[in-house]
Amino acid sequence: MRLTNLLSQLILEEGESTTPVTHFVRDGFLINLTATYHQSRERQGTKSLGEIVEIYEDNFVNNPKFYERVGVPNKIIKDIFINEFDTIKKAMSKLSLVRPNNTIVFSKRVGESLNLPQYMDFVEIIILTEDLKNYKIITSVFSLNGNYLKKFGTNQNSPRISL
Repeated sequence: MRLTNLLSQLILEEGESTTPVTHFVRDGFLINLTATYHQSRERQGTKSLGEIVEIYEDNFVNNPKFYERVGVPNKIIKDIFINEFDTIKKAMSKLSLVRPNNTIVFSKRVGESLNLPQYMDFVEIIILTEDLKNYKIITSVFSLNGNYLKKFGTNQNSPRISL
């Protein structure tokens, strides 16, 4: 019964609720990165950097209290993931992969290189893996100092790693 439930969750989760971001071969293994529904749709990760910057600027100036929630474009996360893969894999390999929801919060300073406003200086990403081959972007955000993304629930004990 537990196996049936697990398979059902995987099938449903891999269907509509995830968006492929990238896949590549490393050390003879196919590495997959997908984004959850929350990241791609609710955090609008499928939008371009320009669109995301516009929303952040509008939020910062016009809607500081009731802002539109947006994250980091999946394309930027893809580039960071590929370039920093060895560091990400090493950090995630230290997790106990027998427990579900193995997540780490990764942060990286990107503001200057992408010519972003000061309050978008850092990228913060929660990534999950259960086998070091299939990774999932749970959520993301731009922040002023790399410490904005809150860890709660199953992510509460997730380590925070700077890239």
